[in-house]
Amino acid sequence: MRREIQRVVPKSAAKVVGLMYAALFLAISLLILLPFAALVPLHDQAGNPRSSAPLVVMAVVYPFAGAIGGWLGAFFMASIYNLLVPRVGGIQVDVSDTSGG
Repeated sequence: MRREIQRVVPKSAAKVVGLMYAALFLAISLLILLPFAALVPLHDQAGNPRSSAPLVVMAVVYPFAGAIGGWLGAFFMASIYNLLVPRVGGIQVDVSDTSGG
């Protein structure tokens, strides 16, 4: 049975996409930062210790930035979708009834 999505609740879509982007950006930050942290020398040429604070800040900030960007993007895209549906029609999906009946 073919059905059409008539409306997407922007906050709901934003919540789900924001969490997905946070998880994705966390995984990417770990993939980038762990090898980088292993290769960065602990001391500079003068023998002074280097701070690992920039790596920690990036590991924390990057997933939050991804979540905020994903939330905003999904919210606006769902809102635009809702404006366009009456003019061009919604996304069509095929569904089936799986109840044992």
